[in-house]
Amino acid sequence: MKRLKDFVEIDKRFQNSINLQLDLQDDTKLESYIPTKSSLLILQKYLKSVMGQEQEKATILIGPYGKGKSHLLLVLLQILSAPENEKVNDLLQRISKLDAETAELVEQYRSQEKKFLPVIVSSSNMNLSDAFVLGLTEALQYAGLSDIVPDSYYKEAEKAADNWMENYPKTYQKFAELMHSEHGRFIEQWRKQMDKMQEDALEAFREIYPKVTSGSQFQPIVNIETMKVYEGINRILCEKYGYAGIFLVFDEFSKYVEGHEEATFARDMKVLQDMCELANSGKEEIHIVCVAHKSIKEYGHQLSKNIKDAFDGVEGRLKEVRFVVSAKNNFELVMDAIHKDIEECRRVAAKNAEWKKVLEDTYQLPCISALFEQEEYDTVVKEGCFPLLPLTVYLLLGVSEKVAQNERSVFTFLANNEPGSLVRLIEEDEKEVHGIGAAVVYDYFSRLFRENTDLIHIHAEWLKAEYALGKAEYEEEKNIIKVMALLKMMGNEEELPVNDESIYLASGLEYGIVKEKLKQLKEAQLIQWRNRTASYDFKNNVGVDIEKKIQEEIQKQKKVNIEKVLGEIAELDYVLPKQYNQEFTMTRYFHYEYKKLEQFLALKKAEYLFEEKPADGKIIALTDADKTTDMEKVRQHLKELKDERVVVLIPREPLMEEENIRRLIAVRQLKEDKTFLEENAVLQQELQLYEEDLIYEINAALEKRYLPENGNCTVLCGIVSRNKSKSVGEFNRTLSRICEEYYNLTPKINNEMINRRKVSSQTKRARRTIVDAVLNGKGMAQWENGSAAEATIYRATLRALDEGRAEEGSQQVLQEIMEYINRCAGKKHSFSELYESLSGKGYGVREGIIPIYIARQIAELEDTPVILLQEREVEITPEIFDNIEEHPENYSLYVEKETVNKEKYIKQLEEIFCGQDTYQSIGKRNRLYELVRAMQRWYRSLPQIAVSFQTCPEGMDEEAYVFIKGLRKILKNMEPNPREMLFEQLPGLVEKKNLKETARQIKEGKEYLDTFLFKKNEQAIEVTKKIYGAAKEDSLSGVLKAWYEEQGKAAKSFLASNQVTALMGYLSRMQTHNEQEIVEHLSKAVLDIYMEDWRDESLKQYEEELARLKAEIEHIGMEQSESGSRQMIEFTGSDGKKVKKFYEAEDDSTSYFLKNAMEEAMEEFGDSLEVNQKVAVLVQMIEKLTK
Repeated sequence: MKRLKDFVEIDKRFQNSINLQLDLQDDTKLESYIPTKSSLLILQKYLKSVMGQEQEKATILIGPYGKGKSHLLLVLLQILSAPENEKVNDLLQRISKLDAETAELVEQYRSQEKKFLPVIVSSSNMNLSDAFVLGLTEALQYAGLSDIVPDSYYKEAEKAADNWMENYPKTYQKFAELMHSEHGRFIEQWRKQMDKMQEDALEAFREIYPKVTSGSQFQPIVNIETMKVYEGINRILCEKYGYAGIFLVFDEFSKYVEGHEEATFARDMKVLQDMCELANSGKEEIHIVCVAHKSIKEYGHQLSKNIKDAFDGVEGRLKEVRFVVSAKNNFELVMDAIHKDIEECRRVAAKNAEWKKVLEDTYQLPCISALFEQEEYDTVVKEGCFPLLPLTVYLLLGVSEKVAQNERSVFTFLANNEPGSLVRLIEEDEKEVHGIGAAVVYDYFSRLFRENTDLIHIHAEWLKAEYALGKAEYEEEKNIIKVMALLKMMGNEEELPVNDESIYLASGLEYGIVKEKLKQLKEAQLIQWRNRTASYDFKNNVGVDIEKKIQEEIQKQKKVNIEKVLGEIAELDYVLPKQYNQEFTMTRYFHYEYKKLEQFLALKKAEYLFEEKPADGKIIALTDADKTTDMEKVRQHLKELKDERVVVLIPREPLMEEENIRRLIAVRQLKEDKTFLEENAVLQQELQLYEEDLIYEINAALEKRYLPENGNCTVLCGIVSRNKSKSVGEFNRTLSRICEEYYNLTPKINNEMINRRKVSSQTKRARRTIVDAVLNGKGMAQWENGSAAEATIYRATLRALDEGRAEEGSQQVLQEIMEYINRCAGKKHSFSELYESLSGKGYGVREGIIPIYIARQIAELEDTPVILLQEREVEITPEIFDNIEEHPENYSLYVEKETVNKEKYIKQLEEIFCGQDTYQSIGKRNRLYELVRAMQRWYRSLPQIAVSFQTCPEGMDEEAYVFIKGLRKILKNMEPNPREMLFEQLPGLVEKKNLKETARQIKEGKEYLDTFLFKKNEQAIEVTKKIYGAAKEDSLSGVLKAWYEEQGKAAKSFLASNQVTALMGYLSRMQTHNEQEIVEHLSKAVLDIYMEDWRDESLKQYEEELARLKAEIEHIGMEQSESGSRQMIEFTGSDGKKVKKFYEAEDDSTSYFLKNAMEEAMEEFGDSLEVNQKVAVLVQMIEKLTK
């Protein structure tokens, strides 16, 4: 008996999936590459790109799992990085048979004799910047270019550890111990993690570093900007090593996006954006390919809004390249993977009439015959894919494209030796040769059907199938259920309906058995035939009467807010006044709101309608009004509201959808009932279908009643009293007329990016650049042309103004802003006043353009503008205008009117604190802010003595002292309001707030405080000379040296108090003649503080202490005896000189404890230190104490 394994074998080359990092230099991967027309189109595109024939250098290659993307890129990288490789010749022969143009391109590239450095990036748990640098580092190391590997924090940390190991072994030992005890890593583990740039390994090093370096912080000077690193390395590669550039592949980009933490995704996307901009700029020959199995847009709700928003900045810089493999090519790949004895296959097929019929009938299916001519079908499908039935292959390819992952794909099914794979099926099959039906595909991918809950349709069909499988008794029934599930998952009802024939052709069962088992499954209430679709379906409400459950939920409902539900589900929600929008080059819209007549009549102000959902107009669709009795009430209330933007629709018949809305609420409640869904998981998809159907029916009813062109409602508004609006155009013209009258002064800004209520983060960035240029008076000639966001926004908003040809709307808006600014002269006003005015009647300006116009008017002011956040003045920056747009109610404007006196006053202060050159360069908008910042910088630079004296110094009158004290108090405030400080607080220190007098006293006060330390120094010099009996003109250093020499040997060598020791020690070492420096050191010796830290009483304390110390030392010198109670210590110091000192031994409690502590410390070291080592340590300490 012949078995499959006797003449069928799977090509081993298909067994292992491609790993770009591991297989990059593996020539066997070149040999195993099977070129297809679709893959060669992609290869051709990238070859043209590196040869300068195409512009896109940053792309995202998108294709399902298991289609050969990685293998294609591996081949491309091997061609680019090793064009001289002889294995490429063999590949060329295979390529040329299929596509001569691609083969020619490969030859052209090889003839250039230049190569690219291949860089593979794969990010798992590290930030993207580190991943890019690690990929580059590994690529350089592999290429033998370790000498140009970029610096990084990781590399510098390892250098530091190497330095400790070589030069500071004790430090290294402590480092290793702390790494293990505090972070659970042996040093070898840590090094491996650093090589892989694992962030937690670097963080562990940062924490340990201060503990082994006396508190230092690990802050190496490293260029960590990824774009700059790549730019620099690429330049070296091209100029020094003859490379053509860098070709970077970001492998598994989809998995990176899916597994990324939301908090840091925006940061990483900025890195990717910078790299794409570098590639697309053309400055460097750098190419980037991100590999993904689907576009970000295709994720739907699987990704959070924040992640999708963060990707927006990158999306426009990554050109999508679709890896589209035709179904025909896929069949050919399956054929290439299955080796068999063709003659034996033909003999087997000829013997089996059922098999022969299945193969012939399958070709008649539209989904197969559309792909192949008869001859191709016989070669590729019938014989090439043997022993798989044609529909088994078709379903394998289709399902794989929907759910496959790296570990489960077409190729793993064909070639991996694992349960359920074709390899294992062939090896373990002991039956006579037969065709393999599609049920094996269901079994192999079943786990993915279960886990992929985001693929709602596929997961739901799996749930239904699993329920049915649990009830089925026979293997043939289970086979049919699995095939049905696969056919349902494909969703190709037109070409491959779930009927008797499709199930028969896909199952491998005899036709009679299929018919019999389908009948039994229907009788068992597991499947049902649907006449509407002419196909089988699983019985959805298995075990539960779903209609009964819906009715039970409806019974629980009390009063239902129909209008709220309509607002949530209505597709009839916005209408655009097209004629107006076209004329004014913008998008205005009217928003539908559904209300009861009672709710509308209770409305006191029309503004309430616009608060929750802002719009340019409101269309009120009344749900229960009677046009015969309620028309006049509505018309009268419209007059009372006095708002032309409100349009009311009264239907011919009241809306009768309460029953459907109640059913919808019930279905939604069941969908949210976790207990119910856990017990009836199979119903989840059915409830979804119920919900969709109900929403469709309700919306159909809304369109019928509330689309005026249907003629089933009456239109009431301020423009016309009654309008039946028999056409779409007629109603739209009515809305346009409303806008023309209400928003007649709207500026015409032809740029949808900026002319909107909420602009994107990318547009905000461009707007900030423009606002910065406006505020700083920069030229804008660079934006006269080009398609950059800044250029298009500038041309739409400011160019006409700059050229003096602005249309009326823009002029009126600028005038409105200037009137607001004029109101702010001498009195602050909230920006909300301006925003309400500009967005209200007449203007209706979109918030996106307002910051640009405000900045322009502020930049042209002769007066000084001040912006306040609540009560605090803030610097005028482009970012502030973004904040004002978000919360205008929190910000206000104050304009300091210019006068001759104020200007002179400010200029004087700028000359005093900013310098002549600096103050002339300060712009008007932040003039006060910069001036106050300079004053604070000066104040913080003063010595402590100048900012802390609390009594009036000698020689200063009381009035000047009071002014300086007030000046210091004002400047001490860390966050002052510049205008308030300069024009209110500082002038408040002088009589009648005279600005000229204020400037004079500030100047004098500054000069006094600048020289205060010097004056104290002079006083200390005078006091010191007086104590030592010197004349004013005598040299202080000479006087002190002479006195020191006069002292006896005992005075110089006696170890008295700390002050005596410090004083005599300094005098013995004194080399300088600078008297200011001398008294600084004397202050430290006598008072243990430097002069800049003196307080009011410090000079007196200095005089008293210095006189006392002088007398004490002289008294010591008068005692001739060196014996008595005194003891002597003598040793040779570290400088080789003899040191001889006397001291009096005192046994008090403090010294007793010190002695015990030292003895304990010595004992703790025990024999680990020799006696001479212990003595050496003690002598070093003594030498340090006696200096």
